[in-house]
Amino acid sequence: VTTPFDFEGPVRMKNAQEGLKKLRENVDSLIIVPNQQIMKISNKKLNFRQAFRMADDVLCQGVQGISELITTSGVVNLDFADVKSVMKGQGNAILGVGVGEGETRAADAAQGAISNPMLENCQIDGASNILVNITCDNDSISMDEVQEIVNTIKASAAKNVNVIFGVVDRPDMGDKISVTVIATGFEQTQQDDDDDDDDDRGRRGDENSISWGDFENVVNGKLASAADKPAPEPVQKVSIPGLGGRALVRDSVPERKDAPEQKAAAAPLSAAAMDSA
Repeated sequence: VTTPFDFEGPVRMKNAQEGLKKLRENVDSLIIVPNQQIMKISNKKLNFRQAFRMADDVLCQGVQGISELITTSGVVNLDFADVKSVMKGQGNAILGVGVGEGETRAADAAQGAISNPMLENCQIDGASNILVNITCDNDSISMDEVQEIVNTIKASAAKNVNVIFGVVDRPDMGDKISVTVIATGFEQTQQDDDDDDDDDRGRRGDENSISWGDFENVVNGKLASAADKPAPEPVQKVSIPGLGGRALVRDSVPERKDAPEQKAAAAPLSAAAMDSA
């Protein structure tokens, strides 16, 4: 989808943004091509028709790139299931096509695919899903070039990025390499980061939490302070004659109201000890 030029005014841009909001709710992935980007990359010699053709080319490359992924067989095949797994329910997406030739063709094609100046955001920073399709003469491409292409593309993506790649044989391309990239999952990466932050805040909150009962006591002024707490009962020292001056020390134990027999049993025991002494 394209968005208006800045000179078309705020009302038209606001309508476009509202349309994008509704569109996001009804599509799996959305690729935005702002017409204003034409003003940034065009020169004064570019006429009106040529300028709009640049935006149309991006849309054409997007449709053509996805259709070729599905319909063209290759040495390493990609099909509709692969496209669906990358784009379904992913929100904003980036689709780019780059072409390279010569000694640096692999790097040039990869960089061109992820740095399309006509897209709203041509960077794939944080993408969690990447689909890469390489089209070339398979007899001329090396494994090192394939590795360089994929590594260049995923270098700026999320650490746990899911990469799906395919290679299509086109002998008629000669020395050229074409790379098509679909990157999605930017919102999911941000949500994961937010969830991690929430977990950290939750753990910090638990360390400073109190029970609801204590909270109510604080609010109602019922929570006892250290000064209000009763002092511990003093230690009772009992000396028994005949023990050579040794003292039998026993901490006083509060009497249980539900066990009066313990108090009665204590007296005969003390008397017997005194008699034996």
